[in-house]
Amino acid sequence: MKAYCLAALLFLLLSSCEGPQGPQGPTGGSGSSGTELLVDPTILPKLIDMYPPPNSQGPYPDGYPIHIRFNKIMDRASLRRAFAVSSPNTSIQFDSASMQTVGGDIFSLYLKGYSGNGRWKVGEIYSVTIGASARDVNGNVLTPSFAATFRPEPFFRIRSTNPEDGQTDIDGETYITCYTNSPVDTTIFSSVQVFPPVTGGWVWGSYDSTYIYLRTSQLTDNTTYTVTVNPTAHDVYGNRLQHAHTFSFRTSEFKVRSAYPTIGTSGFELTYSISIRFTNVVDTSTVRRAVRILPTTSFSYSTYSSNIEIYPIYGWHPDTTYSVRIDTSLRSSGGRRLQSPYELVFRTQSFKVSYTSPNNGATLVNRNPYIYVSFNANIDTSTVRSNFSMNGVAGMFTLNSGSSFYFQPSATLLAYTRYTVNLQTGIRTATGARLKSPYSFSFTTGG
Repeated sequence: MKAYCLAALLFLLLSSCEGPQGPQGPTGGSGSSGTELLVDPTILPKLIDMYPPPNSQGPYPDGYPIHIRFNKIMDRASLRRAFAVSSPNTSIQFDSASMQTVGGDIFSLYLKGYSGNGRWKVGEIYSVTIGASARDVNGNVLTPSFAATFRPEPFFRIRSTNPEDGQTDIDGETYITCYTNSPVDTTIFSSVQVFPPVTGGWVWGSYDSTYIYLRTSQLTDNTTYTVTVNPTAHDVYGNRLQHAHTFSFRTSEFKVRSAYPTIGTSGFELTYSISIRFTNVVDTSTVRRAVRILPTTSFSYSTYSSNIEIYPIYGWHPDTTYSVRIDTSLRSSGGRRLQSPYELVFRTQSFKVSYTSPNNGATLVNRNPYIYVSFNANIDTSTVRSNFSMNGVAGMFTLNSGSSFYFQPSATLLAYTRYTVNLQTGIRTATGARLKSPYSFSFTTGG
């Protein structure tokens, strides 16, 4: 739909590349260019094109603006004041702040608050007027003033659906949705049938009243559904569908839809969980047996609807290529087996210091500091004390059961003195990996 709307604008733009032709000049001379004619003070402005076309009838693409094209570059402020859309039975407001232009001679105009959700009233004829107060950049008034009518929504209709007709590979948790061009209420529910039948119920989109959706626990895998909205369906004003609206779609086999990290990722964080999303709700009782991690890793997991989240209990081992395999014993809650075995391969990052406080090179540091060191992995806290030193300063450690620790010196540090913290390679992760090389950072105290 957006492409259709842009095509209309492009048509006007291409049409405007050549201005009106003047009379034939003397042989060998050259006439004015199209660009020069757009600002020629001797030429009076007039509207030469419009979309939707004057006196036409819709329906038009959803969310379309009104496009207008002049033979001159126009003064935008005066055009805003001169432009109006009206109808006998509805109140329509033009959002002048949204006026956009291409080159100064083509304008796109939007209705205030219009979002493509049926602001045009079904059956209504609308008038577009541009008064003589509109001026071009030379100060010439629009001659003649412009007026046209169009009927954007001649009848009540289904504007669009989700899924669209003919779509395949649809997730089982998809809500079947019908969008209308006019407000509806709950009376429309009895006019909609789904085959094969599904459990659940239709919900009215009360926010703007122009859509309904089927709230269901899930659709069956690998199944073609047909939805029919019968001609008995009507909007809140009593306008009925002219004919039945039918659309069909097919759901996906039960399979993996996406995963984090993606297959082949390198440098994966050592404490991150793995998230795998499927095309339908997972049978939680089949997860533990279906999942295998190599190298063997202790893990826990959680499930939410169509997602499985896998957590390494002690973190991932650094610089290691992992394979997470899910076999076909995994089932959807509807009983369908995974279409084929799935394997996610990724490689983890190296074990390293990720943050220190004070940071390296800090000056005027408080003489009673808390030294903080954080790693990119959960650490074996028993390896910290023997692999930490700071200019022979004694102190007390606070060892968290995670990826960091604190060190608090027992005595006030000397003023204006440089201290260096040294971490040896004996510090290990909870999975037993050492730092690849010693790490140090320095800071200088204040007074």
